[in-house]
Amino acid sequence: MKWIFVLTFSLFLFTAQVWADEHPPSGDNPPITEEDLTGDGQLVRAGAIVEWLVLDPPIKTGTGSDVAANTDSLIDAYPEGESEVRPADGDTFESPGPTNKGDTITWRRVNFLDLGADGITDNGAWPASGNCFDWKEWGARDSINNFVEYAIAWAIWESDDDVSFFLGVDDAGVLYVDGEKVINAPNASQNWGADQHSGTTKVPANEWVHLVLKIGENTGECGFTLRSDPIAADITTDTVLKAVTPQSKLATTWAQIKSH
Repeated sequence: MKWIFVLTFSLFLFTAQVWADEHPPSGDNPPITEEDLTGDGQLVRAGAIVEWLVLDPPIKTGTGSDVAANTDSLIDAYPEGESEVRPADGDTFESPGPTNKGDTITWRRVNFLDLGADGITDNGAWPASGNCFDWKEWGARDSINNFVEYAIAWAIWESDDDVSFFLGVDDAGVLYVDGEKVINAPNASQNWGADQHSGTTKVPANEWVHLVLKIGENTGECGFTLRSDPIAADITTDTVLKAVTPQSKLATTWAQIKSH
């Protein structure tokens, strides 16, 4: 009878998790695009990262995207600051945003291609159109303005070399790579376009690299694309810890197990 209880309890937990998640990733698409994508006359080359931890809902700042791009909107909830924030899927905090202050914000793992395929976004052509935050549960396009979004992932490259990042964003965008600000695009109002902004930094071989992307929105649709050259060997949205052997010669990485 014990195994029956365990099975029943496991099914209950699985069902509860699905019910708690308004749009769980379907897993139909890989976290990195494997081929070029075309839409709205724009080409996104292979290597775009499409699976992230994001804020649901965003922080409603009440200010323009240029102001948001130069303000750390996570510092109240995460004293280490936005460049070092390392949440897990399902973590929550209270919004510091003036227009949704105190509301619960959840870090949610999403694959934007899955969301588009499931009809959850207003524009299913993403990322070839960039409109990854036109979520229908928010009312879709033009329903929410003056906010900040964050997108977090860990990537790994096979060689110890320079990596170039290419960001397309509507409206403002900032990219941190292992805490270093690699791209700063505080544009007050711009339509998305592929590879609008770029930056290069050196990454260690075969070690998880922490990516934090901030997106500021004024009005209208909002979204981004981010790809790298060379293409990352792997992507994860699990919280990653690093440990080095006493000899400091070998680095081991693993995902931190968290319960919610």
